[in-house]
Amino acid sequence: MYPKSHFCLNNFCQLCLVVLVGVLLGACNRGGLPCVEPDKVTRETTESTNLAVHVGVDGSQSMLGFAKGNSSRYITVIQKLDDLLRPNNLKANFSSVLPIDDVKVNYFRLGVKEKPPRVDIQQIQGTGQTTSFLDAKFSRFYDGEDEGRYPTVSSSLHQLLDDETLSTLLGEKQQPKTDREKQAGKDVMRIMISDLEPDNSAIGEITAKISRLFTNNPDYKAILLGIRSEFNGTVFSTDRPDENRILYQSSGDPDETGRPFYLFILGPDLLVDSFVKRFFDRLGEIGFSARFSSFQYNDQTVTLNIRSDNFGEKQSDCTQRESRLGGKRPKNDQESQWLILGQERCGRDGSDGYKEFQLKDVTSSSSLFLRGVTFAPGDFKVSEQFIKINEVSTKDIRSNPYLNFSIQFTGEEANSDIQSVFATLKKDALDDLVWKDWDTSINNLTGTRTQQLLDFVRSLRDRVSVDIRRQSNQTQDAIRLCLGYVRK
Repeated sequence: MYPKSHFCLNNFCQLCLVVLVGVLLGACNRGGLPCVEPDKVTRETTESTNLAVHVGVDGSQSMLGFAKGNSSRYITVIQKLDDLLRPNNLKANFSSVLPIDDVKVNYFRLGVKEKPPRVDIQQIQGTGQTTSFLDAKFSRFYDGEDEGRYPTVSSSLHQLLDDETLSTLLGEKQQPKTDREKQAGKDVMRIMISDLEPDNSAIGEITAKISRLFTNNPDYKAILLGIRSEFNGTVFSTDRPDENRILYQSSGDPDETGRPFYLFILGPDLLVDSFVKRFFDRLGEIGFSARFSSFQYNDQTVTLNIRSDNFGEKQSDCTQRESRLGGKRPKNDQESQWLILGQERCGRDGSDGYKEFQLKDVTSSSSLFLRGVTFAPGDFKVSEQFIKINEVSTKDIRSNPYLNFSIQFTGEEANSDIQSVFATLKKDALDDLVWKDWDTSINNLTGTRTQQLLDFVRSLRDRVSVDIRRQSNQTQDAIRLCLGYVRK
């Protein structure tokens, strides 16, 4: 019989062994196979903040056509925003992602008139004001007929991005420009509503100001959200608005004949994501046809969730699904992002390893990017030549979007028996797919398209990309499909 101390020591050793194995397994899992490596700057959600929301509506006459008549999608959006932007609603909606001590919402009418008497950005709906954000539903907000309250102005969208101008209007003490907004326990979210047709110099000015806000606030995010609405008014050239203009009236389905207007939302990523989700919840049917782009330092790549029912365990005599790639399992939180395929004796004994296999009804970590996009196989870049994409299609795009892929082994020889293969779509390529059929030039005025829209989007994407490359070596993948290949 062993002494009691021996049993204690033996039990202690067994316990140590169990703990050691657990630690090693945990370490292996943490170092598992990654589909994407998130490198996102964010904050601790325990930090409380005071939130200022600055809402700016373009008051120029190019917006007038959205507000003629009793109803339009534009008018509906103004009404939905008025409800969502009430301080109590914002505080309740944001409380799940960020503790907020106080919320203040400030409304502005954007625009400028150089001729005397000079008119600049106006604060509306403040204490003692006779103006209102809800007046943006009516012609008087844009047509210049009520010069006392809403004088005639031309677009000046950068005004909402100028902290010094806003602080002066609000009677606030301007903080030193080197201070980040959140360092004083304050966050700012900005919402700009416009038909978004700046000229070339304005594009540079706007994107430069946005870039500076990103630089000072690395966890900030911008969303460009486009909606086509009923319209009856004048479309002005951004180059020669006094000389070049057309009258346009939409008819029928606004998805086809409507004129685009945009919400540009900028602020802390946690708040922007929460706001956009709740805004879409309120939009209902209107949201199904909206277009969407996001801009952020180290923005997360959208990954595709591949469930067991998306791909059969065996689709050919020699190809089947595997759980490991070279002894490595995918990371716990990324298991559904991987499709690992094993091939054994493919091309021999009459087996066929080269026919197509399908990934059906694949969901993604975000579905907003799918709205309005038609994909072609060549849009995705495949990292290895022995696999190619033959077809990409979307399904149920209005209600519950899915992506479907047809993929094929080409017969090319893989470089090794164990290999990762990535099919990616870059952010700038996705931008072009989202907005190309809403874009037009200043020499081709049309009511259903926006002048120099792609110039604006590309300029902003370039500025964010340059700053991202300055801060890290990550490339800007918008979407990534992760495949593994094992040759047995």
